[in-house]
Amino acid sequence: MRYTVFDIEEDWSNEAPGLSLEEAFVRLMALSECEYSFARDGAEMRLLFQRRQLQTEIGFADEDWINFMNPDFRSAISNDEEARRSIMEQMIEHGLGHYCVMPDDQYRAQQAKFSRSLAISTGPRVGRGWKAAS
Repeated sequence: MRYTVFDIEEDWSNEAPGLSLEEAFVRLMALSECEYSFARDGAEMRLLFQRRQLQTEIGFADEDWINFMNPDFRSAISNDEEARRSIMEQMIEHGLGHYCVMPDDQYRAQQAKFSRSLAISTGPRVGRGWKAAS
């Protein structure tokens, strides 16, 4: 499976499609400005990461928000490579900050759906141009 990493606050032109799981994970961490490592904690493998820049303080931050912004991903799989892969899958499913990851085909479908809804909301077209206002 191939993945697309994108910024939900930017236009469609800032995506990175066609990435492997590992490439998508590394890109997500780099864009989010995080340093990371994987470590065994007893029987579990954990993702340890730290943001290079502090998060902007949010006055309404509660425990759920803090947990969402600082997820704790773990795997009980004994094989280190498989455990890391499982954690990478968890992380890309969650996203980080305003960066998200989707399988390429799902991303393309969402992009097409968005483009269709935009075309509907802006009015009908004639050929390649906009229909003249009456």
